[in-house]
Amino acid sequence: MGIEFFEDKVGDHRWRVVDPEEELLIHSCHEGFSSKHGALQNLFLNHAVMSNAVAGIAGNVSEAGNGVEFYEGNDHMTWWRITAANGEIFGASHSGFPGEPEAVDNLIMTYTMLAMFIAMHAQERNSG
Repeated sequence: MGIEFFEDKVGDHRWRVVDPEEELLIHSCHEGFSSKHGALQNLFLNHAVMSNAVAGIAGNVSEAGNGVEFYEGNDHMTWWRITAANGEIFGASHSGFPGEPEAVDNLIMTYTMLAMFIAMHAQERNSG
């Protein structure tokens, strides 16, 4: 798995978490940015909100109020999404899951990928 930064069709900068072996999109930002730095800041923000959710899940605390919501989609699958305080969605799962445990696993896997990327980014900045 890895994180890719790319420019979309209109030239906006975006990021996504992908599983190259299975050619699966795991998670991505939901808006484009005028610079790679803007996309990077959005990735950090997604990670911060996911951190609260993962801590809540680990402590068996309700996810309410920390920006992550699990819900049943029209396909009767469980999805997750991250919302800002103003209600704007800025992150969401890219597929539904048979139940909440599988959706939680996907959220934790995505969080872990973002955490690994942030650690590598910090190490690069400190060594160079």
